[in-house]
Amino acid sequence: MKLQYTLLITLLLSSVFSLTASELKVENLGSFQRLVLYLDSSMIDFVNDSDTSTSDITLIIDNSDQDVVFKSIREITINKNRFHEKQYVVQFYYPYLVGGDYNLYYTFRNNKIGSSFKKNFNFTVKDELLSTLPIILDNSSFQVIQNVDDMKKIEDWSLNIAFTNVPESLLLKNSDSKIEDLPRDSIVVFIPDVDVRNKLDANTTLEWIVHGTTGSSKLGYEQVFLLYLGRYDLSDQFDQVRYIASQNEWKKLKKYKKENSLKAGLDSFWKVYDTGYESNSLRVEFYKRIIEADNRFSFRRYKKGWMTDRGRVLIKYGLPDEVVAEHLPLDIRPYIIWYYYSLDKQFLFQDLKGFGDYELKNTHDED
Repeated sequence: MKLQYTLLITLLLSSVFSLTASELKVENLGSFQRLVLYLDSSMIDFVNDSDTSTSDITLIIDNSDQDVVFKSIREITINKNRFHEKQYVVQFYYPYLVGGDYNLYYTFRNNKIGSSFKKNFNFTVKDELLSTLPIILDNSSFQVIQNVDDMKKIEDWSLNIAFTNVPESLLLKNSDSKIEDLPRDSIVVFIPDVDVRNKLDANTTLEWIVHGTTGSSKLGYEQVFLLYLGRYDLSDQFDQVRYIASQNEWKKLKKYKKENSLKAGLDSFWKVYDTGYESNSLRVEFYKRIIEADNRFSFRRYKKGWMTDRGRVLIKYGLPDEVVAEHLPLDIRPYIIWYYYSLDKQFLFQDLKGFGDYELKNTHDED
């Protein structure tokens, strides 16, 4: 009877969480768009300990009249050594769509084992931008590189950015020193050589001029925004700020939620802490912690890391100063203790259900 019950729970969990998550970011550049498709890494399978995984992605877009206006079939090969199983795989598409409503359908198929995933999105083309923000992509894993140190170490990565028109200038620079003039085009894919990579540092920026308007992006800094905003919808973002909002701030935010104005509520919340990309250190650190919690504590197709107790504590207090763990103790459940010496706090987590989802025992010690 116990075995039957366990099998029933397993089947229920597999049926509920078998849908693979993915996100779509649409950036309109007037005559064309950049579509950024974030694919859940659980779709990637390495067969028989193979070093690579090869898959086909078929993507179709039709308009409100159900006429096909864009179609793409591509094969991608992912290197296992550079692949992070808890980070999204990113793909770019550049269709030419007029303003209006569209449906996007994609199928992701592993060529060796024949597994396939399907999903569709609805989106609207509107609001022209002068440029997109650059995305730094590891060309061996198709995953976003988050910091400059990794950009210096990884040999094969690309900087991807798009403009409404060919920019008058486009260059990489450190403070006042130019590193490299980049090829100028409406769609730019730049792969740096070793000399360029060695010159990158925490102050490296990409600067451009389009239609006489100057824009800039600090490398690494805004990758956090791109990775975060591409992975989490407004509902997730709204629930996440509950971890750091005061009681009064959350009371105000709940009014926005009741009025179904999530974006307005988030804008109001973050306006207190930042006024732009260069001044929002708290926001960047918060986004980093959300991503770190997901990378460390997510359960594939079951629970996102930021929703776990360890994820919540990491988001609120950062990484602990010391960790003590006992995974095979006698007579008690496995436990982990996190120590925060500078905060005079410690948190005890136990694996009460035996699934590796450690639950916080001393919740009363949270602020």
